[in-house]
Amino acid sequence: TTASANTAPRSARNDAYAREYPCPVPNPTIEAAPAAVVRRNTILLALSQGFVQVSFPLMLVVGGVAAKDLTGRDGATGVVWALYFTSAAVGAFVVGRIMDRVGRRPGLIGSYLQVTQFSKITYPAGIACAVSIASESYVGLLGATVPFGVAFGGSQLVRGAVADMYEMRARARAVGLVLAAGTVGAVGSPLLVAAIQAVSESRGWD
Repeated sequence: TTASANTAPRSARNDAYAREYPCPVPNPTIEAAPAAVVRRNTILLALSQGFVQVSFPLMLVVGGVAAKDLTGRDGATGVVWALYFTSAAVGAFVVGRIMDRVGRRPGLIGSYLQVTQFSKITYPAGIACAVSIASESYVGLLGATVPFGVAFGGSQLVRGAVADMYEMRARARAVGLVLAAGTVGAVGSPLLVAAIQAVSESRGWD
């Protein structure tokens, strides 16, 4: 049975896979979405991913350095990083489940609202992070790390949203565009760190 399934035409295997693992959320057919709309959405999502990758490494860089300074131990940096990415994994799982129930758009909107700190969760977390560093509270820094990780994990599901808009033969290229935009954003993150450091030094902040 396995051999005959593997030798079936690719389109037949794809149809069989779709029947066995149906999408839990009814989505419009790919043919129903105008090509111009798909291109526009892909570009917007790629740009958003680029901006996300610019901002989120700041938590790892600043938080990691602060953890080492607060505790005097290099291992404290690893704890911040581990907590951040564990929170990201949990966030991706939770937001993914939400997307399966209500659709891609609400899940991504919620994640990006957290990313941009308009959320009632992430904005106070940013304040708490700054206060924790200023007051030399390592535990406070760890607590403030969690919401950032959750928001980061949810925002990474943009890849699935982009893949849903394309036929199977074009999905790899579309998702690759989003990943490329994220890479460009990540390259720009050290420049943002350097700018923040320059401002801090010019004002005499330690």
